[in-house]
Amino acid sequence: MTGKLIFIYNADSGKLNALGDSLHKFISPSTYKCGLCRLTHGFFKEKKEWSEFLSQLDLDAKFLHRDELVGDLSHLKSYEAPVVLYDQGDSVEELINSASFQNISEINKLISAIHSALALY
Repeated sequence: MTGKLIFIYNADSGKLNALGDSLHKFISPSTYKCGLCRLTHGFFKEKKEWSEFLSQLDLDAKFLHRDELVGDLSHLKSYEAPVVLYDQGDSVEELINSASFQNISEINKLISAIHSALALY
């Protein structure tokens, strides 16, 4: 399989923003708006299950925050974050849209959803 996965967080980049996001997830998880971050990261670091999944992928993966969608990446602003995209070079397909993250409650369900979506390509 060729192409790459693009993960876009509904959060801004930087250590201070990451700390604020971690606190928000801890204090008020029901109001935290980035389902991708909620599922893939603990308070201080990436979850082990997620790291293992990424290491076994046969695809490259790119991780972006919404404030990084500038220049050559500005066309990705049209997708509502959080989102998982599959970039095939000549086209970009939405694998898991923002609304779907509301129904994914566990990391293993996210991983399964990504595998299922990729099976279509």
